[in-house]
Amino acid sequence: MKLSSELEQFDIKEEYKEYFAGLVHFARRKYRIGEAKAEDCVQSAFLRLLTEGETVISPLHFLYKCVCNNVLDYLKSAPKNKNQTIDDNTELVVSDDNCPFLKLKKEEERKTVRKAVDDLPKIYKEVIELRYYGELKNKKIAEMLDITEEALESRLRRGKALLKTALSFLRE
Repeated sequence: MKLSSELEQFDIKEEYKEYFAGLVHFARRKYRIGEAKAEDCVQSAFLRLLTEGETVISPLHFLYKCVCNNVLDYLKSAPKNKNQTIDDNTELVVSDDNCPFLKLKKEEERKTVRKAVDDLPKIYKEVIELRYYGELKNKKIAEMLDITEEALESRLRRGKALLKTALSFLRE
């Protein structure tokens, strides 16, 4: 199975050495917490990876997600001073633009969708690529393929239905 081979390639000792400092820096920069607490959160993430390693699809994503959750748990449970309030809506939550975990996840999803499109039957793959990757209008695509717009719309509908089925695991 491909998922387990990715974990097997993830040597925990080597990855700890390689990613520990970066994860600590990430936690300190994003959440403005002390170095000792950031290190605790990162160590907890690595420990969780060790205990749940067999069920983890992408170890690096898992680590970033764990660090985010560990820091947020710490901030929510830490004693609050009068000037500090922590809740789910504060700026402490990582933005989509800067979180390495979310960037990697989005890139993997793009690759997965691209592979699913490539695996479609030719008549559906062709119209999906022209419409969504080529950003062409339906009328132009219909002219290029020498079919009616209704036939094109039918192919797009069927192609999207096949993609939806093929990618249903992403929504879980």
